[in-house]
Amino acid sequence: MRVSHLGIDRIEDLEIFVRIVERGSLTAAGVSLGMTTAVVSRRLSALEQGLGARLIDRNSRMLVLTERGREFHRRAEAILRMVTEAGREMRSSTRDVRGTLRVSMPTSATDSHFLAYFVRAFHDHPELNIELHLSDRPVDVVAQGLDAAFYVTDAPDRHPEDAILGRHPTCLAASPSYLDRVGRPQDPEDLGEHRTIRAVSSRGRGAVWVLTHADGRKILVPPAERMFLTDDLRLSFSAVVEGAGIGRMPLGYVAQGMGAGMLELVLPEWRFRPIMLAANVRRAGKHSAKVQLMLKIVSDLLEHIDALAADTPLAEYFKTQKALDARGGLAMTGDAGLP
Repeated sequence: MRVSHLGIDRIEDLEIFVRIVERGSLTAAGVSLGMTTAVVSRRLSALEQGLGARLIDRNSRMLVLTERGREFHRRAEAILRMVTEAGREMRSSTRDVRGTLRVSMPTSATDSHFLAYFVRAFHDHPELNIELHLSDRPVDVVAQGLDAAFYVTDAPDRHPEDAILGRHPTCLAASPSYLDRVGRPQDPEDLGEHRTIRAVSSRGRGAVWVLTHADGRKILVPPAERMFLTDDLRLSFSAVVEGAGIGRMPLGYVAQGMGAGMLELVLPEWRFRPIMLAANVRRAGKHSAKVQLMLKIVSDLLEHIDALAADTPLAEYFKTQKALDARGGLAMTGDAGLP
């Protein structure tokens, strides 16, 4: 490997020294490196002078490593291996990201600066094509010809083979205008008197809400008589903001909405199981450069969503809920909150 393009003479001197040892002569080393024997000899002498030690005893017929030369050769080989690996990893993260990245993402990702992350990757990797699909339900990546499918769930046990990439606290929220008009519920039983926005199942049924109190009590809130049902998370969030009723929302979004006067937390003593982002990754391309790039994009997106609650009135509340989720306090509850 030629490393002189790095502009680091010392690294090139290491390569010259290692090549001399490998080829057994200054001339053979020079031929393999495209240098004259005189240049190789001069660079070896400069290296020895810089180190203050003789590395090779040489006469007209043979070259012999000194004791210090053997030790330096071992270390020089290790350094060159690290340089080679670093270059390979760098190329893998830039020029080697090519082909078409086919991904299915939740609909809510379009409201999370999600597209900006993919546009940036599209510009950074000129040999990469991106094909995005939207779905809030698990997708068969093989049947659809996708590299990966990401979806939101609160029941990871339904798809135990998929990876959970992150989790985010969820809560009940409504617009202040709706609550001013209808009233604020004091306990979960009051929700039966309210209009609610819920996820709809494939059978057309509204989701059952399972709420857990701070003291550990659980309560099921069945579908109400008056519901706004949708299988699109974007519509669900928008319906809450527009005053259609009380709905389940990511806590970071609620924190941002409160800051703008658009949302209000409802029944803060009660919480849902955290919403989770799961991934079904096609096994054949699991370790490809484009899949690794995609996972990095998703990781950045999750960090962005978590950061939404920072510097808002719900910042401490968010930290508490996040800590409870991390401890897995609701991990085994059998709620049916999301499709």
